[in-house]
Amino acid sequence: MNRLVTFGDSFIAQNKYYNELEPQSWLDIICKENNFDLDGYGCPETGILNTIMNFKRYDKDFDVCIFAWTDPNRDYLPTRNLKAIKSGDYQSFTDKEKKIGEKYFKYFSDDSIRWLLSESVLRDFDRELLKLYPDKTFIHLYCFEINDKFYPHIFKHGINIKSELIKFSKLLDFKTDNDDRPLHMADEVHKSFGKQLDKVLKDESLNNGDIVEFDIGY
Repeated sequence: MNRLVTFGDSFIAQNKYYNELEPQSWLDIICKENNFDLDGYGCPETGILNTIMNFKRYDKDFDVCIFAWTDPNRDYLPTRNLKAIKSGDYQSFTDKEKKIGEKYFKYFSDDSIRWLLSESVLRDFDRELLKLYPDKTFIHLYCFEINDKFYPHIFKHGINIKSELIKFSKLLDFKTDNDDRPLHMADEVHKSFGKQLDKVLKDESLNNGDIVEFDIGY
C-alpha cells in the first residue's frame, strides 16, 4: 500500500470529519482507487507557513503528497503542528487574538506585502521540493480566489490543479458560515472531483509544472 500524505487548511482536513476511511469524500475516492494509506494533516485556519513547516517536520516516507494552499493572509499559528492536528488537540483563535487580528488587518495589513512574502516563500519551498524529493509525486490544490494573478506561485515541482477549491465548494448546498460538509463539498461534487483527480494521478503523460484545469461540475 502506498502512503498519501496531505497538508493544508480545512479544504483537506479529512481527520476533522472521519475517524475511519469511508467512500464519501474525494480523498476517500482516490485512496480507494489507488490503494493509498492516508496520513492527513489538514486543519482549519492553517496558513501557508504552517503547511510548509508541518511538511518539513514530517519524518515518514511517502509516495504522494497533496497540498491545499490557502489564502496568503493567514498567519502562522503555533498550535497547528503535526501532533496537535493528528490528535485534534489544537486551539482556535481566542477572543483577544481575534480582536488583535482584526485591528492588524484593518490598520496595518498590506495585501501587496503579503503577496510578495508568500511568493518568495513558496518559490524557495518549490526549489527545496525539487532538490530533496525529485522522485515524489506532488499535487498542488489552491483553496481561494485571490485576484487576477490566481496565486502567488505556481509550482514547478508537482502538478497544479485549477480551479480553486472554493468554486467546487459553492456548487449545490453551499453555506457561507459553519459549513460542516466534509472538505466543504457536496456529495456529488466529491465524486466528480475525486474522479478527475484520480485521472491526474494515473496520467503518465503529465510533467512537473503542468497545470490541469478541472471541470467545475458534478
